[in-house]
Amino acid sequence: GFVYFLINKSLRKNKFVQALYISLIVVVCFASGERMSLAAFSLGVVILLFLLKNYRLMILLSICISLISIFLITKYHPFYNDYKILESNEYHQGLKVEKYFKCENEPNKLCTRVINIQPSFIEIIKNFKTSAYGEIYLLSYKMFKDNIFTGIGINNFKKLCESKEDYKKLMVNYDCASHPHNTYIQWLTEGGVIVFLIFILYLYFVSRFIISNEGDKNLKLISIVLIIILFWPIMSTGSLIKNWYGISVFYTIAVSLCISRFKIKN
Repeated sequence: GFVYFLINKSLRKNKFVQALYISLIVVVCFASGERMSLAAFSLGVVILLFLLKNYRLMILLSICISLISIFLITKYHPFYNDYKILESNEYHQGLKVEKYFKCENEPNKLCTRVINIQPSFIEIIKNFKTSAYGEIYLLSYKMFKDNIFTGIGINNFKKLCESKEDYKKLMVNYDCASHPHNTYIQWLTEGGVIVFLIFILYLYFVSRFIISNEGDKNLKLISIVLIIILFWPIMSTGSLIKNWYGISVFYTIAVSLCISRFKIKN
């Protein structure tokens, strides 16, 4: 979407509209509750702040608008202020809150309901080893050690976890997951070292194609940033083997390859 602003002559110099567009995406990611989406997109914005010299003021403005908007939303929107935290731990659905809302049959009265939601990021970091991610990554490491070269087989993570007692007992506070929740760890665990190296080689060729073609410099930088935030190693991800996530990832790669070849006409 931001590329359209760069190739459209009437919008190219309208930095305020561009800043509004980027900040709107940040706010939507925040409101969706998808923390990894917010983190990944924010990472991309910060990287572009350093790389796109002619757009630094616009990106700074978008960051300011985003932070102000998020602050106002969390302070004044009822969704973020109509509950009380009862319990907070690192486990899956470990944040227990008491939610307040108007009673359905008596709108003048206030009803409450206790619900469990995803744990806070701080709790996960503080107690990572016993969090769901900590247990999944520890299990992945154990599987990788047992099958270094061949892996356990593509898409076999859940099946092997449930069928082998040595693996299942490592999941103390969480059921066996369908995949390792990290692209690099998944290739190592399910494919082994050989498949992992092929995947790294694939990323290398994609990056080399973007960098070495004759497209516009700014568009190539945006394409590279897209690849970086898609495959940033220190984050939780979906499984590339699963249709919905794989389609979105490889579609974004295809878009990156295409826009990196665009040439902006003055």
